[in-house]
Amino acid sequence: MTTAASGSYPLYPARYFDASPTWFRWNKLTATDVFALREEPDFEGQHVWFWLNHPIRFVRLVGYVCQVDMVAGGKYVLLTMDDGSGANVEVKIERPVAYREHSGAVYSTNTTLDNVQVMSEMSLPVVHIGNVRVDIGTVLNAEGKVESYRMSRQLIAERLRLVNDTNEEAVHWSKTAHWKRNVLNKPWFLSDSAKQAADAKLREDATMADKHEKETRHRKRRSAKVEERRRVHEAEIERKREERTEYYNRGALPGTNVIKMPWDN
Repeated sequence: MTTAASGSYPLYPARYFDASPTWFRWNKLTATDVFALREEPDFEGQHVWFWLNHPIRFVRLVGYVCQVDMVAGGKYVLLTMDDGSGANVEVKIERPVAYREHSGAVYSTNTTLDNVQVMSEMSLPVVHIGNVRVDIGTVLNAEGKVESYRMSRQLIAERLRLVNDTNEEAVHWSKTAHWKRNVLNKPWFLSDSAKQAADAKLREDATMADKHEKETRHRKRRSAKVEERRRVHEAEIERKREERTEYYNRGALPGTNVIKMPWDN
């Protein structure tokens, strides 16, 4: 399968990724494109992929559900999506632990996605987006990060919604073609002035972070000093109280500090 090779285009250091047109965007791709994304040695396992020299971490896919599976004892639900591009991609949805039994964890019907729930019917997973049941053939818009799994690719779902009609699906395909033609298939070029601006911003951010850290340490030291003064003050008050009590009780007859009630006789 063809990959999004870097060719002779430079791979810029990660500190410049914020300036990339793809870094903060939901990159509109096909399932085949997902398998064409390229990993680089310095970024393996970080959900950072490359198309030419474009760094990519967020991906958007649109396709119909052709299979629903529950794996890892119910911790994950996999929606296999087919977009007609010649490849399928599994969209992985995670379920948090509801409670634990001796036999293991029992997972919640809720998921890490606010609008997605997973029920079980006859031991088979049933996925709902909002109040709508997801069946085989349901068309979805899935957004998330790509990860490698057993020599394949999965999309870790961060957002999932229903595609309302074929017109919305057609609009997605048009936007996908436009994004690839006008952005992804053109190498990313970062001018020297842009690099200098990015470096200046990084230095400014580092200075601000250092200033914030110093201010935080100063506040903690000041708070500790105030707390210590309060503790010493309260200890001094208690010491004086005990001295006064001892002074007034000095020479008193035994038992005079106890006031008897009439009914105590």
